[in-house]
Amino acid sequence: MNTKIFPTKQDEIPVSELPDIPHWSENYCFEGYDEQSNIGFWLHLGRWPRNPQLWREQLWVYLPDGSYTSMRGFGSHPVTDGAGGALMKLRCEEPGRWRLQFEGPTRVSNEMRLKDAPASYLSDGPFAALRFNIEFLENQPAWHFGDVLKDENWCHFHYEQHGTLKGDIHFQSPGEDWQRFTMDGTGYRDHSRGPRELSTFGGNYWIHGQFANGRAFSLMHVWKVENGRQVPAFSKAVVYQDGKIFNAEFDGIPYVTDRHNPSKSYTLTLKSELDTMVIQGRIKRSVAQSADTFMDSFDGTADSDTGVLFCYEEPTEFIWNGIKGSGHTERAERT
Repeated sequence: MNTKIFPTKQDEIPVSELPDIPHWSENYCFEGYDEQSNIGFWLHLGRWPRNPQLWREQLWVYLPDGSYTSMRGFGSHPVTDGAGGALMKLRCEEPGRWRLQFEGPTRVSNEMRLKDAPASYLSDGPFAALRFNIEFLENQPAWHFGDVLKDENWCHFHYEQHGTLKGDIHFQSPGEDWQRFTMDGTGYRDHSRGPRELSTFGGNYWIHGQFANGRAFSLMHVWKVENGRQVPAFSKAVVYQDGKIFNAEFDGIPYVTDRHNPSKSYTLTLKSELDTMVIQGRIKRSVAQSADTFMDSFDGTADSDTGVLFCYEEPTEFIWNGIKGSGHTERAERT
């Protein structure tokens, strides 16, 4: 699939008219990491399923000293060829190239706090200041899931794509001077539209990476819970080579067996018509959040009284045939 054909500009930008469908939403996610600078981020901007006129924004930044910043908000600020929440702006400059911006307050946290049970839905300061200006540029074809999601409850239209991320992140602790960090790393993004109501959510594992020789891979494994039983939902993997996408079989999903202490390494196997890839994954950073049925998120790993799922977002180093790569591991389980 060629990105000059898909996605088009109309595929990329938010819909102009909202469909009359219960819990309908539209969501953008971008994430990436710079191995050399030890800095990265994960952001999400999506229409609130309870009122799709509002955009719900969330941004984590992984700082070089091992700490994290975290912010969440709601808003609706128009952006030409893009979307805007309260403080976040995403703009499609052309298909496959996006400008990601944020300016405002954020909270500083650490891995231990984020892995613990949530103290409440709202966690206040102290607040730091953050300015964020990053360009995403695609470097692989978009993986479009097609119509296989027509019966899913998290979206009906979805595609995702590898790329690069370049730009600056400025950070200021209270009473301190501004710090400037330059990011030049690998990245990934997705875009989805459709109903998002997760009462039957079972689990989700979303893993992707790219290597220095141009090879890349993506994997998504999702299941639901219906009448107390696990039901397969969506489970596919692909390998990218020379601008083409190849279907792959996979094994070695790093399931979470301890919600407060997930594994830090794993071995993933991908078998395609190209070859069999045996990939070693090593988690570089790890942050946790939980969410309710409508994906309203909060810090920590919740139990069933406060959330329907908990999720780890984890920049990951990959090694395949001695070639180093970089990517991401997302692990989500029902509470």
